[in-house]
Amino acid sequence: MRPIRILLFSWGLICCLGGIGACAKEAATGPSGRGGFGVGLWPPASYRPYDPNAWINRPLPSNPQIDPNSAAIVAALNSHGPPGDKGANLVNDYDHPIYWSKASDRIYTLAGCGYSGALNGARIHALRGMVPGGGSDGHIVVMDQATNTEWDFWQATIDDAAGTIGGHACGRLPIFGDARVNGAIINGPDGDGGNAANTGLYSGQIRAVELMAGVIEHAVAVDVSCTNGTHVYPATGNALGCGGADEPADGQFFQLTYSDAEIDALPFAAWKKVVLHAMRQYGFYADDTYGTSEGHSFDLHTESNKMYQAYGYEDPFVTYAKQHLSQDIVLSGGSYYYQIGPGVDWSRIQVIAPCVIQRNC
Repeated sequence: MRPIRILLFSWGLICCLGGIGACAKEAATGPSGRGGFGVGLWPPASYRPYDPNAWINRPLPSNPQIDPNSAAIVAALNSHGPPGDKGANLVNDYDHPIYWSKASDRIYTLAGCGYSGALNGARIHALRGMVPGGGSDGHIVVMDQATNTEWDFWQATIDDAAGTIGGHACGRLPIFGDARVNGAIINGPDGDGGNAANTGLYSGQIRAVELMAGVIEHAVAVDVSCTNGTHVYPATGNALGCGGADEPADGQFFQLTYSDAEIDALPFAAWKKVVLHAMRQYGFYADDTYGTSEGHSFDLHTESNKMYQAYGYEDPFVTYAKQHLSQDIVLSGGSYYYQIGPGVDWSRIQVIAPCVIQRNC
């Protein structure tokens, strides 16, 4: 069965790269129509959830308005160190496993859910055997295609025998919406959100299939060392405030100011240029914090290896790393590290005015 599973996973990528006409439909609705994604049939590189016009999916304008405090915010961000290497095959990955469910999957009832308990008693379709992301965050994302709803969980608790799922914080949002928990506040009707920003946990994730395809067509989510304790659009919640007023706000949008031609000319591996192009064209934004002890400015978000390992698949970030070792990827202690930071002048970023992202300048 293993070769068949690998072939099925690869077919979505081959379809899109080969220009097969059905790929556009697959990108929008899944390989067999709406509700067609699942274990072994993950979305292709061209798939983007949420509204095509949502902030997460829009390229930045050619000359965006810059935040008046941009230089000070960038200096504060970089004062914590360079960006962190992104690990693959980590036990404590602190990433977001994305589980696609459909109408034929089991019904789970939400219990013990969130600060407010607003979503307790809700019923969702979910997969047996789901594993939370590693580390204390224990995230889980359930994309319920039967109702077109994304369910986000922080410090998730799952009881397959009882058919319950909950967490310290839980939120819901439309798969085809604006990538934000609607009206997210503590005690809000759609829960408390799965991260500090109350943006969807799927939003901004870098997927291995995107690196393979050579393009990321959305903004990139990052964890920053700390924030100033406030938030700006698209965030509706605050993250850890552990610095001065010049630290970024939760939701703060940055843009790499290298031109696309400059990025192409850099002596970097293909995967790294793909990420840098996205940071130039779509930007990157803070959706949470990890604390000041790490010694770097930000960490990228990627889909968690747990979503693959839970069902006997190799994490495609590991597969890719094995095939491209030493191409800005190193192996250490059984894990692979994607080195986004070295060789980039990270002073060449700017802070985009929040009104640009909200489109109300």
